[in-house]
Amino acid sequence: IVKEAQAVADLETEKAWPFLEAYLKNPLASTVLVFCYKHKTLDSRKKLGKLLAGKDAPNTVLMTSKKLYDSQIPQWLTSYVRGRKQQITGGATALLAEYIGADLGRLANEVNKLLLNVKAGQAIDEDLVQRMVGISKEYNIFELQRALVHRDVLKANRILTHFAANPKANPLIPNLTLLFNFFTRLLMLHQAGNNPSDADMQKMGINKFAQKEYQLAQRQFTIARTIDLIHLIRRADAQSKGIESGSMDEGEILRELVWLILHPVPVSAVG
Repeated sequence: IVKEAQAVADLETEKAWPFLEAYLKNPLASTVLVFCYKHKTLDSRKKLGKLLAGKDAPNTVLMTSKKLYDSQIPQWLTSYVRGRKQQITGGATALLAEYIGADLGRLANEVNKLLLNVKAGQAIDEDLVQRMVGISKEYNIFELQRALVHRDVLKANRILTHFAANPKANPLIPNLTLLFNFFTRLLMLHQAGNNPSDADMQKMGINKFAQKEYQLAQRQFTIARTIDLIHLIRRADAQSKGIESGSMDEGEILRELVWLILHPVPVSAVG
């Protein structure tokens, strides 16, 4: 296996190419040679791409693995776990998909860790995910998100205080990313009109276990307000990079953002 073949610079040089071309056209029956292009696509305009995609090397296979959409991650997780003769609950797949995203390598590593700790005959559930992946049961970004949707100011402030006291376990950028994803999906839900189907919501990346939360958020935040909130999250992201943030630390940036979300302050009034 040639790992990260995209970084091998001399595959198509005048000196090396004739030997590689001859081998690919007539490979050894006892050998499987694999070139892995990590995070890149093989350029079909170059020699290797043309040869593998053409008819001159009939014993070769060119496979392109596209990155999964967020909406496909829960199903992938379910299949991955079942392939290892275990079960996982829908809530656990939704939590992993939301917290980790579409990084299949990291997801596989976390699931393998969970499989080592799940008891025989039991499914991987949300409690196990929270314990093993390092998500605080009470003080995490999903609970903060829920507090925003329910306009629970007290709960939101408790979570913010915990985040500020534990900054290494609660870095700002990943939390902003998750909030941005939530309100972006909420915007898509607004644009979908009344009563979108479950299939439509899945395409938006809204898992069926989160549908009620999004429907409540749709009632709490108008489409215009949702657009404003996305703008405010982008502003907080810029502040985290030192743009117009003054001496604010990460905890203060997030606290200000949460205050602005919970209070109907026009974006035009925000500096």
